[in-house]
Amino acid sequence: MNARVLALLALDKILLKQAYSNIALNDVLNKYPLSEEDASFCTKLVYGTVQNLIYLDYQLKPYLRKGKQEPLIMNLLRIALYQMLFLNVPDYAAINEAVRRAKKKSPALGGFVNAVLREIQRNGKRSLAGLSPVERLSVEYSYPEWLVKRYVGEYGIEGAEAIFASERNDRPLYIRINRLRGTETEALSALEREGISVTETVLPLAYEVAGAVQKTEAFRDGRITIQDLSAQYAARMLSPKKGEKVIDLCAAPGGKAAQLADLMENEGKIIACDIHPHRLELMEKSFRRLGVKNATTLLLDARESNRNFPKASFDSVLADVPCSGLGVVARRPEIKYNLSEVKLRELVSLQGEIMDSAWALLKPGGFFLYSTCTLDWDENEAQIKAFLERHGDAEIVEEKKILPQQYNSDGFYLCKLRRLI
Repeated sequence: MNARVLALLALDKILLKQAYSNIALNDVLNKYPLSEEDASFCTKLVYGTVQNLIYLDYQLKPYLRKGKQEPLIMNLLRIALYQMLFLNVPDYAAINEAVRRAKKKSPALGGFVNAVLREIQRNGKRSLAGLSPVERLSVEYSYPEWLVKRYVGEYGIEGAEAIFASERNDRPLYIRINRLRGTETEALSALEREGISVTETVLPLAYEVAGAVQKTEAFRDGRITIQDLSAQYAARMLSPKKGEKVIDLCAAPGGKAAQLADLMENEGKIIACDIHPHRLELMEKSFRRLGVKNATTLLLDARESNRNFPKASFDSVLADVPCSGLGVVARRPEIKYNLSEVKLRELVSLQGEIMDSAWALLKPGGFFLYSTCTLDWDENEAQIKAFLERHGDAEIVEEKKILPQQYNSDGFYLCKLRRLI
């Protein structure tokens, strides 16, 4: 099994079975281990092909037979064309591998794949001239047109394009220093000894790193944890005090709850909830590594949180609700193809249910932090507007939207509310 073959296996899972890209890729690489260089190439093929799917199909369309193409052949063509158009790979290498795989299905298919790719090689890239602004953005950045229209409606053509373009950038890896296992200085010294370079960011205790941090002693000992820069704003904006009682709804994998514990110096009480039992186990494992002592996990449907606790029993509530995930498309590009307007409406309804139920748990004067990793107006600003109309005892304290290009991190939305009575 070589990198291209494994990329094809992963792509089939992602596009045909709607598997998450990171999980599909990890599955094939764990089953068929590659060298570090080949694994990196495989990863680039998978993410690059998925990220540019609509553009690749636009380039292929004039050369395809009428009617629906066989999925295996389409994915072979896409992977090969991605290499030809985006990577520094000789055309012959990309074409020959695709033809060889197609011939295993049938000689005729091998000939078809060869003909399509050779034609594109001769004719060059298909122009985007003549497309409307929305059509151009859809093709160039591989976003469904209905989503492009939503982005243009909120951010304008230039704003939408800036977001889409930023998702093509390589994202740095961010860590958070965990003071429950020692000081910031000690953690940075430990990383330096192991050859990990660090760069300061706009947030305290948050660093951009280069190197295999998960293999370091600092990571194993819990001195650091991997957490995107944007996600680190949530706990800081909620800013709970030592000794308070906090509930973190939809908490898995537990990064924000662990950061709350750090800010609270392991004093007070944090209840970290999730609806999936196996995710509770992941949180508990993470809490042990990070030395979190004041958090317990609870299996809970966040829509029913008000049935599980007395009214006004928490000083702070963190609701990092299920969302479309449009802020993390750079890391999970399949999101933009799997989402639909129907699914989006269902998510907005679910988010509202969670907020309404959890609001009853908050003490008067307490704080409620609503957060998402999406850039969609209906899930963010409009959701808060509707909530305020339903709850006259709520007021906005602070609101922040992080666009992906702002810090070269995930897109994120946060709104801190105070309960008045």
